Amino acid sequence: MTINCIVKKSKKIKEHSIDYYPTGSEVFLVEDLLNNSEDSAMKMADLEKVLPKEITKSKLKQILIYLEKVNRLLIDKKRKRILYIYNDSKKLCDVIKKGIEYD
Repeated sequence: MTINCIVKKSKKIKEHSIDYYPTGSEVFLVEDLLNNSEDSAMKMADLEKVLPKEITKSKLKQILIYLEKVNRLLIDKKRKRILYIYNDSKKLCDVIKKGIEYD
């Protein structure tokens, strides 16, 4: 009894190589800049100008993806703007807890 197997060559998937991961202080720096910015929605180019040179574009993208996943900001990819939405007000948290959820 013999089994015939067909082996297909798979295409190699390009993985984005990351040189360095952002540190916690870099994440806090970007978050603080977004929180204290005068504009409600900041452009990506303006944010890059304000940041120190150590924070590269790839690090900034990783930081923004992380902050978006933890619901601290929204990214408008069409207009390339970043909107910081996090609010740590205790009054707001209490009102949300007391609120009624409708289906």
